[in-house]
Amino acid sequence: MTRHVDVNGLKLAVEITGEAHPPVVFVTGLNDDRHVWDVLLSTLSVRTVTVTYDRPDLGDSDPLPQDEAALPCSYGDAADQLRALLDAAGVPSPRVFVGHSIGGLIIHVYAAQTPADVAGLVYVDATDPDLYADVTGFGPTVADNDLGMKFDWSLGLEEFRRSAVSQVPAAVVASSVGRWATAQSPEKYAPYTLAEVDERWQRWQHRLATSLRAPLLVAHDARHYVHTEAPALVGRAVDAVVRAVRDMNVVQLDSADVDAAGGTLHLTIT
Repeated sequence: MTRHVDVNGLKLAVEITGEAHPPVVFVTGLNDDRHVWDVLLSTLSVRTVTVTYDRPDLGDSDPLPQDEAALPCSYGDAADQLRALLDAAGVPSPRVFVGHSIGGLIIHVYAAQTPADVAGLVYVDATDPDLYADVTGFGPTVADNDLGMKFDWSLGLEEFRRSAVSQVPAAVVASSVGRWATAQSPEKYAPYTLAEVDERWQRWQHRLATSLRAPLLVAHDARHYVHTEAPALVGRAVDAVVRAVRDMNVVQLDSADVDAAGGTLHLTIT
């Protein structure tokens, strides 16, 4: 059932289902509402509390006032808003966080800001924090709808570089190699070719996994929306992290912990 929780005067939509520890919180990419996770949720085999929500002006959440929507924000601003929402909704801590695209950057900064609140992390084709600050075809900001949060690429990059994440059970799931070849408007990615962007994207996923000492799973065929195109793969990663959190002796996963259904266990850090 959808609830509306007051966060600094805004009513934000949240759905909390299930029971058992740890709660798993799902953070969407740009312009996506909470229902983008529905198929993935149906694949989870480990039963626990799941939390999905809408940022302002997405799904069933209130829009920001026009003056607030005009202001640039950082991933930390979104993390602060999420933390306030979870606390107000009574979601127990610590929590596992799953973030897609820009949501991956939000959960990373959240983990750096409040490490005691984070039990585990799953990154789903997380955005390269440098990419959109480097290419020429995108503006300095990007927004969730007209009256949603407006993320500043450079501000977010500076914040991300300062964010050191403590080691917790984690997994990184990446889209298929070569998926950038059919990206629309390739001229926007100048001075890079799409082949160079693809190589850079995969290199970033490797670097993220290495920094977290986490397994990297690469989907065979899925593009950026790995959680809708290869939900079983992402679901197995979430299940593995939840199991690791429940086993207090496990702080990093290895190849035996993750069943790469629908993908390849491309790299394991041990």
